[in-house]
Amino acid sequence: MSPFSLIRPAYSAAFRSGWIWLIQFLGNIALFVLFVLWLRIPEAHFWQVAASVLCAVGLLCGALVLHGGTLDYFRDRTADGQACLGAAFGRAFRHVAAFAIWLFIAYVLWIQFNHLDAFSEQIPTFLRSEFPVWLRRLITLNALENAYAAGQFVLQWIVAVGLLLPPALQTANLGFRGFGKKGFAAWGRTIARLDYWIVVAIAALIGVWAANWDLSWRPTGPNATPNMETVSLVLRLLLAYLLMIASWLTTCSMLGACAARSGDSGGKPAA
Repeated sequence: MSPFSLIRPAYSAAFRSGWIWLIQFLGNIALFVLFVLWLRIPEAHFWQVAASVLCAVGLLCGALVLHGGTLDYFRDRTADGQACLGAAFGRAFRHVAAFAIWLFIAYVLWIQFNHLDAFSEQIPTFLRSEFPVWLRRLITLNALENAYAAGQFVLQWIVAVGLLLPPALQTANLGFRGFGKKGFAAWGRTIARLDYWIVVAIAALIGVWAANWDLSWRPTGPNATPNMETVSLVLRLLLAYLLMIASWLTTCSMLGACAARSGDSGGKPAA
């Protein structure tokens, strides 16, 4: 089997799933609006605090079901050639506790890479100080700092994310059984595939780097009016949002393809 055999089916499934695109597009917006409204809930009385806590739990569950259901949908679509949205999101709802536990563990592990920011100046400066004179003339400190930033990006957004995502699919699909031997075996088969890492790398470049670059750009020059900047901001926000959704859905599709190809759960599991 070719090490690139799943790339085309994964992208094809991701961009032919119109309903899941609509659900992701509207679902994330709805969750954001509800989050903003939640921040405005007063906490002067006990019942308001209780309502705030319940709303927070509801928002968290909604986000977990939205993304867990998306993972399950692509798992079913690749395994059976078709997928039922209701079944996929229903299974994600039943397995929301296991999915939440794994995401918490994954976030705690992933956020440790933020500590690398503290060395973004020290390590490049130290390395350049150890270079011979002729090499320091060729390699500037700025080049080393850029190389360090690129290395940190690869570690945090490609390597770490690529290692932590497969168990997310297993817990969304199998619940707490995803923490067992079957889930671990599926994780090993997924990360052993070269095409999986290619898709994760492309998703990171588009959904993180390109989206951030898009948001940081702004019109300049004498003709850059406030109205132009407002329109530019709206369009850039929309573009960045679409890039992030596309990256997430292609990654979910690839995860589903790897899981289905490895036969991790033998089709749609029972609850």
